[in-house]
Amino acid sequence: MRVNIRTIGFGLAAATCALLWGGTAAAQSCATYPYSFSTGTVAYASQVNANFACAALTGKGVFTGNVGIGVTTPYAQLDLGASITTIKFAVYESGGTGFYGFGVIPGALTFGAGLTSVSSTPQMVLTQGGNVGIQTTSPADALDVAAPVVFGSGTERLSLNSGSIGFNRRVTTGQIYNTSAYAYQWQHTPSPTGTSDWLALQVYSPGGVMNSGGAIVVNGGGAVSIGGGVLSTLLFSVNGGAGGTGGWATISDARLKTNITPITGALGTVLQLQGVSYNFVASKNRTVGQDLNLPDTPQVGFLAQDVAKVVPQAVVTPTDPTTAPYALMESKLIPYLVEAIKAQQAEIATLQAQIAALQGTH
Repeated sequence: MRVNIRTIGFGLAAATCALLWGGTAAAQSCATYPYSFSTGTVAYASQVNANFACAALTGKGVFTGNVGIGVTTPYAQLDLGASITTIKFAVYESGGTGFYGFGVIPGALTFGAGLTSVSSTPQMVLTQGGNVGIQTTSPADALDVAAPVVFGSGTERLSLNSGSIGFNRRVTTGQIYNTSAYAYQWQHTPSPTGTSDWLALQVYSPGGVMNSGGAIVVNGGGAVSIGGGVLSTLLFSVNGGAGGTGGWATISDARLKTNITPITGALGTVLQLQGVSYNFVASKNRTVGQDLNLPDTPQVGFLAQDVAKVVPQAVVTPTDPTTAPYALMESKLIPYLVEAIKAQQAEIATLQAQIAALQGTH
């Protein structure tokens, strides 16, 4: 049998076709194709089959020459020419319903399920510059993951999602990995206004219930709150009791102060202050500060609104009094108390002198 070679070229294209067709050529070792043909020549079927046997490489056959795709002079066993713009490799699922694969596009190596065309969005990309992207085709750094992530093994894991970091908690579902321990989560609430932009450390019970609005909260204005609650105009606030082994130090250097004037009329000012005993209103009945952790035991102190009429410097007025409570800096009342005691002591000394003078006349 002879074959008239009209438009058939036995190059790598033939080898590729033979591989795809799954030929049945016998195993052999080929340095080159045994026969060369050109358009218009005549070849015997045995010669054509011999060339196909080298191309098919079935069984344990080995092709010892270099193979080029898109390049006429291959420099390696497999040389992909610059003219090749897309290469895809796929592994089909059972039944052929879908496949997983990877491909090469200019400047990137892509991996993904259902990668059916160059325009398909791959699940992972390795760029020519060495960046790896997962769920993004344009990784901005050495590793760029544009999807929820879980790290670690065993009972506790680290979970990441947009603006959230969970320790022992999956932030996307609320799942507690180790239900024999508490879980912690950093949660960012974005806002263009600094005082409304929050970063909160939240605490969750082993059952997944959040214990408070935020164990520690920092806002864009630099204010810090412990125990949740509403951050006022103070840079540091505690929703609940606080203590320590030392006193609270307040900067009071004379070199930092000007317009220094002694307090006068302190006794009259103190006489206007009214100390009271009280109980805090239950959370459900409050018009402000519903999330404040206030004790239910009897208390003693002052009413901030009353003190504001006498010593306004000791009162912190909220930005919006309709939604936030007033606060009192009781330490600022101490100078008035000191001066009031001194004034009262002066009056006592004067009275004592008058009494002594009266006693001396008898």
